Amino acid sequence: AGLALGDLKSMRDLYDVKTLAVLFLIGFISIAPTIMKRKRTYE
Repeated sequence: AGLALGDLKSMRDLYDVKTLAVLFLIGFISIAPTIMKRKRTYE
């Protein structure tokens, strides 16, 4: 039971990492165009 619980915890941690990565990616994609526009404006 202890081993199963440990596996469940590691799976949950892995899921959290994936969720954070997806959220970060979505945020980056939504922010990237704005950053690109600013860089072009400065140039």
